[in-house]
Amino acid sequence: MMRITNSMMTQSVIRNINANMNRLNEAQEATSTGVEIQEASDDPVAAAKTLQYRSVVAKIKQYQSNAADATSWMKVTEDTLESLTDAVQQVRDLTSQASSDILDDTELADISAEVSELKNTILELMNTQYAGRYIFGGYATSEAPYAETTVSYIDAASGETTTLSTTSFKDGYLSLGGVVSSSVDSDALLALYTANSANIYADSGSQEITYNTGYSSQTAVNVEGQTVTGTGGGNLFDTINKLLLGLDGETSYKSVTTDASTGVASVTTTEFSMDELLDGIDANLAKISTATSDLGARMNYVETCSSRLASDYTTYTGLLSENIDSDLSVATTEYATAQTVYDASLSVGAKVITKSLVDYLT
Repeated sequence: MMRITNSMMTQSVIRNINANMNRLNEAQEATSTGVEIQEASDDPVAAAKTLQYRSVVAKIKQYQSNAADATSWMKVTEDTLESLTDAVQQVRDLTSQASSDILDDTELADISAEVSELKNTILELMNTQYAGRYIFGGYATSEAPYAETTVSYIDAASGETTTLSTTSFKDGYLSLGGVVSSSVDSDALLALYTANSANIYADSGSQEITYNTGYSSQTAVNVEGQTVTGTGGGNLFDTINKLLLGLDGETSYKSVTTDASTGVASVTTTEFSMDELLDGIDANLAKISTATSDLGARMNYVETCSSRLASDYTTYTGLLSENIDSDLSVATTEYATAQTVYDASLSVGAKVITKSLVDYLT
């Protein structure tokens, strides 16, 4: 029979006390943190799954943030397009009103002033910002894309200056010499156009600003200004300028056109009436409507992505919880048991490790 010494009993008691203390500590952590796995060594398989689930949940959160930001950008754009539609519709109503033969010069002047204000409103709407970024400027989000500007040309021989007011888009003229009063000298107009034709806006291709709104899913959030107002002849601002000329009593306007085959520019004079302007405004409204519809389709897509992401978030956070969270009732029971066992081991240890003769030596 093996002899059991006091030292062996003491070591056994201490070892058991330490083991019970570790068990109590683990039970206390599982109860207080609500997490069953404290270290990877507790359950390597569950720990690996936890890393995977947490990675997926982090991606979902980022996608949700992107989708929310994309929705906000597009909502601002949608509201702006609605306001733009209302403003252009008001211009149409005023055009219809001005086409009546019963209005006198004072009434036409009042309508002209109102149209001028609406033009300024439209210009402001096309320079709308979201979070400090201009929404209709394509990639150029730090500078206002639209501006009312003047173009001048000084004749070298006569010294006479010809000045025109026009609308610029991203530092290029939407339609230089597109709608000009018939009172402007044709030669001077052509010279002005030739001297500044290099600064006419040219479409450089799509400038979509995209957001990652899902797994391998990108959504363009912006609407480019040229798709709303148009460029060249017939753009929204040229249509309004024709109306202003008509309200001022003019029945024709001059414009510079370039022959596609020869590249030679020439000045043409075009007759118009108030009734004909309604067709131009309707075409502008149709362009705005098309842009709004396209935006609406993208907003619906992002909304669908957001719904799917919310569902995925619920699923993966549930899987993560099942994988690492402790059952509170089980953890509480385990803690109570571990506490009882630990207390018992301390009590037994106190009795086993009794005083020896050495304790009485002085």
